[in-house]
Amino acid sequence: MESNQGSEKQSHEINTTPSDWDRYFSSTKIDHSIMGIWAEHFVYSYHKYYGFSKSDVVLDFGAGLGDISFLVKDRVARIFLYDKSEYFLGQLGRKFASFPHIRVARSLLDVQGPVSLIIINSVIHYMTKSELEEMLRALRDLCDSKTRIIISDIVPPGYSKLLDALSQLRTGLRKKFLKKLLWFILVNLRENPKQSLSSSSFHLYGERDFKQILSRFGYTARKTEKNFSFSNYRYTLECRLKD
Repeated sequence: MESNQGSEKQSHEINTTPSDWDRYFSSTKIDHSIMGIWAEHFVYSYHKYYGFSKSDVVLDFGAGLGDISFLVKDRVARIFLYDKSEYFLGQLGRKFASFPHIRVARSLLDVQGPVSLIIINSVIHYMTKSELEEMLRALRDLCDSKTRIIISDIVPPGYSKLLDALSQLRTGLRKKFLKKLLWFILVNLRENPKQSLSSSSFHLYGERDFKQILSRFGYTARKTEKNFSFSNYRYTLECRLKD
């Protein structure tokens, strides 16, 4: 384990939203309700694949507006919400103020570990390799060998924004929220066309390389059979600290 001083430095250096993604998602022009639909899909998938426990202590890393945590707040014992975005932290504080078992963490030092479940949903593709490594190093202080870490919505090399969008549209059509998804895409294109049209706005991690990074920081990892993402072109890893 690393010292608290080292962990404090690392927690402040973690950046889940490099470039101007934070500015984009903090825009009041964005209809954030689509995130709630993605959250429902994640929670449904996790519940079907693993199941939540009343004894679970959860860290929602990159919580955004807390849509996942809001859906599971009555199924678990305690939740810590962490996000790099000051805008989202403010929203989280107001949204969960009346829930004493839910705490907004402005730093990972505010999280009282060990936690039993860490959710990292639709976050990794906003992180550079150095940011990813800082996160994995910092999270070790919050885990034991029983902690399950779910890293979902990982974007692999060879990713095509067109095929990815088509896959999400098919899911939207099947789940009957196509209109809202189309509106979100149009707003995305209007507000930030450069990042919306360029795959370089995402950091791409192949399964083999990602597992090697995880192993270097003391984690095991396996690809889940269940698709936790709306897109068939992304994947999910279940990770744990090595015994």
